[in-house]
Amino acid sequence: MYPIDESPVQEGLQSSYWKIDYGSPLNPYEFLNCMDVSQDLIAVGSFSSHQNVKMFKLDTEKNLLGYLTSFTAPNVCSIKWLHNVLDETNDLKLMITGHTNGIANLSLIPNVRSTDLTHVDLIKQFNHRKHTSLTDVGDEFQIEISPTSWKSCLTNSMMSIYKENIFFWDTSRSSSPLYKNKARGIKSFAASENNDGLVAFAGSFGVRLFDMRSATQTELCTSTYLSYKRNKTHLIEWSPQNPYQLCAAGEDSSIQLWDIRKEQPLATMYGHSGAITAIEWVSKNSIFTGAKDGRIVHWNMKDVVFRDSPVKCSLGGKDYESYQCATSIESSKTGIVSLNSSNGKLISLDDSYMGLHRLAVQHSLRKLSNQSDVTLVEQAPLDKLMQQLNLYLGDMETYI
Repeated sequence: MYPIDESPVQEGLQSSYWKIDYGSPLNPYEFLNCMDVSQDLIAVGSFSSHQNVKMFKLDTEKNLLGYLTSFTAPNVCSIKWLHNVLDETNDLKLMITGHTNGIANLSLIPNVRSTDLTHVDLIKQFNHRKHTSLTDVGDEFQIEISPTSWKSCLTNSMMSIYKENIFFWDTSRSSSPLYKNKARGIKSFAASENNDGLVAFAGSFGVRLFDMRSATQTELCTSTYLSYKRNKTHLIEWSPQNPYQLCAAGEDSSIQLWDIRKEQPLATMYGHSGAITAIEWVSKNSIFTGAKDGRIVHWNMKDVVFRDSPVKCSLGGKDYESYQCATSIESSKTGIVSLNSSNGKLISLDDSYMGLHRLAVQHSLRKLSNQSDVTLVEQAPLDKLMQQLNLYLGDMETYI
């Protein structure tokens, strides 16, 4: 059925939520911990021990979420869809799951849209632990798939970090890394979709840029360091449209907006009271951040005028020295796990709920229907959501 009647609302952020039920109510630790989106397909992982990777189809226009299938991947901590090169019908999908023991599994899902999935084919394993030493420390394990725009490597190459080591793998040919390198203090990385081979790393060093095309088997070529007031960072994300801009989350719960051609950030943004856990660019000037404080903040940078020194951006309030260009949603009681986007709309995940968030304008009245094959698990009341969010920037005065 449709989640809820949609009556006309004022312009702002409108949200819908679905509860993803994984484990027994007697085990409160079987919570959601990772998500990835490929067009209308969403894969969600949890710490549950059985059928813990679930796949859904999300219709962002009709606001419908449909369960497809699931399989078991013990101790999963990250999920990545591979780019579809096998079948244009999308019936065959490749997925990499990262596990807490340092193993990454490449699997073929033969009937991803079928509710009677009988098996998942394990194609290959990538053992990160085998290529690290007992003295290596750190609990970060991140996996990313090379952007389709990259020409310097084969499609669906995999880049990863594990215990402060950087790896690059050819997923189609070998289960051994093409190269690896130690990077002390690294926390996360992001590959640029608009710059072939360019990767940004976040860590205790601030932000570092690497050109992967110049890397050898034992060494990466450092392009430059981006550091501002010795601010340590732990999360980073490139703009999908602007090849020069990226966002980095600081350990002080601030966000830095960088132009990599400059020696200092364009802006520093303050809107969270907890550690930032996710950054997602939805458009050139629209950035969303999620944090352990349970809030999702939308940063509208369209009207921000950048200067010679970093400008300050914040939520609406009494800070007259900053651009008040942010809208906040109290989205979760437990903290945001992941953010992604599809068709210009934001998809969020906390330890129990998946959310769909969009800029809301006038909506026509939608009647309930019992003919849909989609089951709504839980939806937050619209009046409660509207009380939780601030009005969008159209009704907000901007201060410099």
